Amino acid sequence: MRRPVTGLSRSRERGAIAVVVAIVIFVLLAFLVLVMNVGHGYSVRAELQSAGDSAALAGVRDIGRSDLVPPSTDWTGGDQTTSLTTARNTALTYAGLHTTDGTVSVSNPVVRLGIWHSEYPTPSFEYVPAPSGNTVFQINAVQVNAARNADQTGGPLTVFGSGLLGSSTINVVTSATAARFAPCKIASAAPMVFTQDQIDGLLPCEAETPPPLPMSQIMFTMYRQNRAVTAASIQGLLMRPGGPRNPPRCDPNWASKQGPLPTAPASVNVRNGGDFGFGGGGRGGRRGRESEATRVLSSLACLVPPSGGSQMVDVGIVDGSAPTSETHSVTTWARITIVSVNSFARTITIRRECGESEQDATAGVAGRCRAVGLLSTRPVLMQ
Repeated sequence: MRRPVTGLSRSRERGAIAVVVAIVIFVLLAFLVLVMNVGHGYSVRAELQSAGDSAALAGVRDIGRSDLVPPSTDWTGGDQTTSLTTARNTALTYAGLHTTDGTVSVSNPVVRLGIWHSEYPTPSFEYVPAPSGNTVFQINAVQVNAARNADQTGGPLTVFGSGLLGSSTINVVTSATAARFAPCKIASAAPMVFTQDQIDGLLPCEAETPPPLPMSQIMFTMYRQNRAVTAASIQGLLMRPGGPRNPPRCDPNWASKQGPLPTAPASVNVRNGGDFGFGGGGRGGRRGRESEATRVLSSLACLVPPSGGSQMVDVGIVDGSAPTSETHSVTTWARITIVSVNSFARTITIRRECGESEQDATAGVAGRCRAVGLLSTRPVLMQ
């Protein structure tokens, strides 16, 4: 038999429904507030990210800017340091051209200069707080951390309905990194290579009077893994054949004989200059080997700039720390000027060139090879 509904029972039911409705309304309001705050946060994050991307790309363009010094002046460490300061200021300026929430200018972003290591198994950014010496010329990246927090861009975001969510503000932080690289592919190169350690230690960009290098500190290559590196092959590249009465002559069109060079990284046969030897003897003996060394030095003299002129050539940078005769991997390219060749002292004086290179990788895409003072003109947004 059904129990009759009393007024007290109806009152209890209405009270329970009211509680349920109140809970549902509270949940809906909290969800609505959450959606509004999340949407606002994503909108501001996108604005900050756009500011950071623009600032990083603009800043990194100024590293090694070639118009900071006259064309006839050598690039120096002081010029590079100036370009780094310019890059930082440019990044700050470009960030300030952006706003969040329509009216809040992006201000006080953290701008960090450093090295983007494309050669690592997992490429990453290394912050260099105080670049100096050779490190100055390894800087190739700008990282911009733009945020809405207590230190940047008008403070953190105000949370709508903070009473419901239990927080009154929220921080939004973004990061953007842009880099420039050395070309991964070039059209022609002198038949020699250096290790990364040699470039950093023996051939600093800022050296106005570079020290002469003995043959044993230089490695030679024909940029092929299956081609022997001999005095004959080097001479055949840089010089025209001689006749019975005419000695070999320098060939101004030597680069056209080289053929396509490999794209870094690529394995090549390398021979240490000290292995050519010097001295007297018959053909095939000690004197023959030393005669080969003389032929190498004479060939390289063809790359010395004429008096008052300039003649820069590209060279490969290989893995390893010592100039050894074996197979090495070309990891990137650098640019040098052979200042002089001294056959009597058996030395070569080389100056490394730094700054910008108009020569990017094939198909118009900036090659992501390690920077060694030579930077492509195309910045790449890395993250």
